[in-house]
Amino acid sequence: MTTQQFPRNKAIVFGIVDARWQSMKDRKKGLPPEAAIRRFRNPALGETYTVKLQLASPYGNSFALSVEVNAGVAGAEHLTAARPGDVLVLEGHLVRTEAVDDRFASYGEEELSDGIHYRDVSFKVSSLRPRAEKDPASAGSSVWVEGTVVEPPAIFRHPQHPEILFARMRLRAKTPLQTGDSALFPVLEQTCEMTVIVPTENEDAGYLYRRGNQVRIRGVLERLPLRQGGTEVRDRLGELDATWRAKQAELQGDARALRAEGQQHLRERERLERSPPTMVLAAEVQPLNGAEPLDLEAARKERDAYTSQQRQARAARIERSNGRRRALMAADPEQAVEAAPEGEPLQERVRPPRRRRPTVSPKADEGVEGTMVIMTMEDSLPDGEPATAAEVELLAGSDDVGSGTAHEAATAEPGTESAGETVPDEQNLAA
Repeated sequence: MTTQQFPRNKAIVFGIVDARWQSMKDRKKGLPPEAAIRRFRNPALGETYTVKLQLASPYGNSFALSVEVNAGVAGAEHLTAARPGDVLVLEGHLVRTEAVDDRFASYGEEELSDGIHYRDVSFKVSSLRPRAEKDPASAGSSVWVEGTVVEPPAIFRHPQHPEILFARMRLRAKTPLQTGDSALFPVLEQTCEMTVIVPTENEDAGYLYRRGNQVRIRGVLERLPLRQGGTEVRDRLGELDATWRAKQAELQGDARALRAEGQQHLRERERLERSPPTMVLAAEVQPLNGAEPLDLEAARKERDAYTSQQRQARAARIERSNGRRRALMAADPEQAVEAAPEGEPLQERVRPPRRRRPTVSPKADEGVEGTMVIMTMEDSLPDGEPATAAEVELLAGSDDVGSGTAHEAATAEPGTESAGETVPDEQNLAA
């Protein structure tokens, strides 16, 4: 198979159209459920559909996948007649996007946040059609990716099957984008970094452990509910536990009610602790251009060194940012502080609530090395100081800002281990 015959970034999804939530009133009336398809205008005033599909996981579970379909996509007209349970075949490629977990949104007077932001992989649709007789009867997906490994692996366990160990890394792929169905339209190229996981027992997994290796991957889409951490998550769980303790005191002596409330509390806690990012599960790995495998133990050491380098780079960026602020204050103190009476220190001006862009870190089960920490550019700045346009531009030029695992050790919980290295309390910035 030649490079031209192997797609550099292609995905085919066989998805079952999901149903919208239906109220009890509508169900009593016997009204049929509606398809989970919504049409809206995007910021450029273009017409866009969002479709929620149900897909099968290779390990026996199912998961929901939301995709956006532009009105200009071939076959988009089929969405207007789609019904719950219909199977659609969508073709396209994978792109990196930023997702938001709005369960942790905060709209207080001192802080404004729309939720936890994290890096995710989304499916960009290029064509759509109903299922044909030749297509598979089951729901699923197939992914082809050719790219370069850009970070050492982090190790975690499958949340439902702890006997399965996965290695997770980032892969950078370049995707040719056809702007039209005619030779008159130019072809663009887009670079995309995606999260790839591979079972450690895969005989070719070692080719994904070494940074710089060029590989071809054949796999499927997967969404695993991984544990997440961070200040926002811990605060919300603390509130939930406090509410449970109050109910527990009220229900003493009523074993039945106490059991029901306890089960509900555990379900709610489990729901808040986990978030399902989209990843590519590699089933076949083919090395390219002399790629060499790396054993798992050596990959763990590479991960330790990589995490240490990213922590040092982050500290250097913060120091440079603080230095610029100190220089601005020295040059023109009135722009940064309010005047204070003689003999008293200058006080910082009261600023309006800052729009916070928090982090999410879906983590592996306890006792397993490696976490999944996803950060945004503003999170690399010191707490309590707003980001300026110059700082955002500077951070955007650094490849290690915003990487899914660039700041694991610097953002791990106190006393936890990240890639085999314990992080002291004073380095706990965010989980």
